[in-house]
Amino acid sequence: MSTTQLIPSEADFGSLFNQLIPPQSLQELIRQHRRSAVGAPPRLQDPELIAGLVFQVFQTAGVLSEHRPQLTGKRLSDSSLAGRRQTLDWRLWLDILRRACVPLAQESLHPGAFYKGFRLIGVDGTTWNVANTPPIKRRVRKTKSRRRSAAFYRLSCAVLYELGLHHPIAAQIGLEGESELALATRLWPLLQKDWLLIADRYYGVGKIAGRLCRLKANPAVLLRVRRNLKITVIEKLRDGSALILVKDPETGEKFMLREIRSRVRRRSGQWISIRLWTNLLDAQRYPAKELVALYALRWEQEIAFKEVKLDLKKESIRLSHTSQRRLRKSPPFFWRKPSSSVPAWPPQTSAKPPSCRSASSRRFNPSGPSG
Repeated sequence: MSTTQLIPSEADFGSLFNQLIPPQSLQELIRQHRRSAVGAPPRLQDPELIAGLVFQVFQTAGVLSEHRPQLTGKRLSDSSLAGRRQTLDWRLWLDILRRACVPLAQESLHPGAFYKGFRLIGVDGTTWNVANTPPIKRRVRKTKSRRRSAAFYRLSCAVLYELGLHHPIAAQIGLEGESELALATRLWPLLQKDWLLIADRYYGVGKIAGRLCRLKANPAVLLRVRRNLKITVIEKLRDGSALILVKDPETGEKFMLREIRSRVRRRSGQWISIRLWTNLLDAQRYPAKELVALYALRWEQEIAFKEVKLDLKKESIRLSHTSQRRLRKSPPFFWRKPSSSVPAWPPQTSAKPPSCRSASSRRFNPSGPSG
């Protein structure tokens, strides 16, 4: 899929931004988080400042003081704009993020973003390098590499994306050094009944599968799981998949899932084995071969992060003095124009029919790099 960055004109940006979050809703949020109304009215209103920060993200060069006048014609120095940005409560950005990040795909217009009525959703995490300032050192941990600790502290986040449009639905940012899993757990209650969550092996464990299956909304899930997990096979199905029982380590109870084992070929020609769990138990309506091909769309999540971190190429180190200041700068990176191209369904993959062998069979030995 192409990840070419589209830079909207001033007129186009204004209409698109107002569709993303209506001016009345934005003004209401600003009033809720306003610290003080004392003093003369500012030359640049808060809604104009927020729109300018988002517009700045789309530009390939230049600073905020250069691009801000393109929207309103009001000129302010960089120092004035920096001061104004610091007066905005960081909690305001969280509320704006919740209000702006809503599903956009429509099945009639974007059929590739759906599978048999399910909206395709991906979840993954990423990190942002932040400066090694004393406030950040007290709140954020350094990640460890194979040699030693990383050079910079990292601010982690977990994001739910619409895989078809690369549009974020929700995000959690770790101000206290939380792990990706802890942040993603806060996103689970947002999942809805007609959503299909596709996740990689980081989430493919009994504990996470149990949490997802206990959700009141009962969303559909498709998880790639680790090869060493133990399960109990109940019944082998005609399409090569099997009904299994998985033990929830948190509750001690067992719940039913469907397991699919298959081999897929990468672009390099290398064959790898994959193991999937899903709560779509109807093998006739949801054939194993379709679900194996469907899992390939999880890579759209990685492309979405690439678009945010590389195509919107900003500084590699976020020069913020505190985690809250970093948070003020992060949301505009997620308020990007969704991808205009949607992956075709079914995906073009070369998948062998799933193996009919039991998960405990010694003849089945999954191997290959993680993904």
